[in-house]
Amino acid sequence: MPDLELETFEVNYLQSSPGFLIRPIEPPPQGLSKDSPLDGDWLAKEFTVNGVPLLLPTIADLPMECPWGKTGEILSAFPTSVRLIIASIDVEKFAQISEEIAQMTGINPQPSHTTSKAALSTHLQINHPENQPNSWFWVIKTIPISSFIRD
Repeated sequence: MPDLELETFEVNYLQSSPGFLIRPIEPPPQGLSKDSPLDGDWLAKEFTVNGVPLLLPTIADLPMECPWGKTGEILSAFPTSVRLIIASIDVEKFAQISEEIAQMTGINPQPSHTTSKAALSTHLQINHPENQPNSWFWVIKTIPISSFIRD
């Protein structure tokens, strides 16, 4: 279980930022995902922040209907950054993703986009052009610890 040493304001930043949904291990998640064979199970890996065991939940563990899979899994943690999955999207059901859910990926609209969903669609086309309708793709982001530092 990776141990991240973060300052309180860094933890607060993660808790309040789209795409980073930190929850304590207890109480366990409700497991209300729609059509998931893993209902009731927690899909994200455990990790600790300052020695406190936490989980980044999956979108599927939240009480909303959306065609998302595992998110929040930390792939690697370094002294200066954390690399994690911020979304796992069923390409076939991409059209069903709401703007609110698209915002949770943390992929923000650029000047050429009007919505987070449009930005996410462009991200898919550029970074995953090989995806077929029955495939999934992960949105992976490396977050530098320095980005949490406030001036």
